[in-house]
Amino acid sequence: MFNPNIKAIRKNSGALIMILVLVISSLLLSILINSIYLPTLDDKPLDDNGSINIGHLIISEVMTANDGAYADVNGDLFDWVELYNGKDSDIALLNYGLSDVEDKVKWLFPDVIIPAKSYMIVYLSGDKTDGLYANFSLKSSGGETLILKEPSGKVIDALNVVSFEKNKTMARNNRGEWFVTDQITPGFPNTQEGHLQYMQSIRSDNAKLMITEFLPDNRGNFVDMFNELSGFIEITNISDEAVNLRNVFVSNSLFTPFRYRLPDKVLNPGESLAIYTSGKDIVDRQIHADFRLRSKNGVVV
Repeated sequence: MFNPNIKAIRKNSGALIMILVLVISSLLLSILINSIYLPTLDDKPLDDNGSINIGHLIISEVMTANDGAYADVNGDLFDWVELYNGKDSDIALLNYGLSDVEDKVKWLFPDVIIPAKSYMIVYLSGDKTDGLYANFSLKSSGGETLILKEPSGKVIDALNVVSFEKNKTMARNNRGEWFVTDQITPGFPNTQEGHLQYMQSIRSDNAKLMITEFLPDNRGNFVDMFNELSGFIEITNISDEAVNLRNVFVSNSLFTPFRYRLPDKVLNPGESLAIYTSGKDIVDRQIHADFRLRSKNGVVV
């Protein structure tokens, strides 16, 4: 157990979960909404009134500056685009295409199916990688057009990407209107309820690790290896088996739960580890996260 002989804040798991739920509820009041228009392209999925028809295959959400908001199954961070199949039947996406230019399809979908009324995430990795990893990326500064095409080359949806802050997305509501939000919903409806569902989906009910102690404001309690007054987060392996930390993240924000990835280190049953919140991003001798904890109204994730 990490104990630098200080008075720190100790929380049990029930209390911690209660705090996080309350913080999530309060943060739901802070959505930023802007009106964003689609480019002038032919063959967009329009209904009889000339509005976007969300009953078709559409681009549903886009993130262009992912700094810890969402990770793939390997714990890696990429920008991403979400598609939604609003039809009553599944769609085989083989040879459908995505691109950031109008005259060329840069990436073709593999042999995958998007079920009816379901979502699919494509990672904009910029590299040739098997699976749902497109070989191009979008600029966070905006000014590009994201285009979705059928195998025939027909444009079925398109979006003029604008500049917006990191860890936010452009998302489409059920009227087909675009807005910018920090309450991302990958794989879920673009609503407040969808955001809560997403947050619940990344929470483990059978966690092997627990936050057992944290100190946001070090007022001379101890010094780290740099002889500085950093805060810390302590995690403990509460299971009966060893846990590798390479896909474990800690953060100071619910909006960026994948903020800081821990190094490839094994934590044995009952063993604790201190992560210093100095903002230095160092793993030699001591682990120092690249963020600091807020002394008031902060969050530990």
